[in-house]
Amino acid sequence: LTAYQELMSKYPDSELSHKAKVRFEILKYQAEIQICRSVIRKNGISSPAAQYRIAEIYEVEMQNYPAAITEYEKVAENYPGTYWAADALYEMGLIYSGSNSSDPHSAREDRRTRLYIKPDYRKAMEKYRQLIREYPNTYTAAKAYHKMGEIYSACMNDYKQALQAYEKVVHDYPRRDLYMGEGYKD
Repeated sequence: LTAYQELMSKYPDSELSHKAKVRFEILKYQAEIQICRSVIRKNGISSPAAQYRIAEIYEVEMQNYPAAITEYEKVAENYPGTYWAADALYEMGLIYSGSNSSDPHSAREDRRTRLYIKPDYRKAMEKYRQLIREYPNTYTAAKAYHKMGEIYSACMNDYKQALQAYEKVVHDYPRRDLYMGEGYKD
């Protein structure tokens, strides 16, 4: 750490400083993943959150989408019935549909450093359907129906299916203001 700080202070604009900064960031994420894995091994109440955080690191921080999918799968398989599992299925749907990049312009610029998954709308729909089947009374299920509507209309030009998906949101989830973590209030 001291050598890194010295390099950055003496030569902040050098190519070597840039490479060191990138490597430092990667090592920081790898250290966090290592900590999360030790939490998971203890098999305690924080295990689902730790597994989910690993997936987030790969998706958001490292932009390694194949690794993120693998880690989100572990959340869905190892911690069924939790908020974390429902959200992991939703995130996999976003990745498979190509909807997970919040800034498409920066995504184009960073193609060299990101590990992409080619959009696969069938797989995205499978994840959304699984989420809806396993967690039907959650706000995440309502979001999945909405994303299905977007995919049907914008990517598949199937407007009939899009309308059906949007209708499910409107009719089955009309009171989103009553939503609580694991479902709706009575």
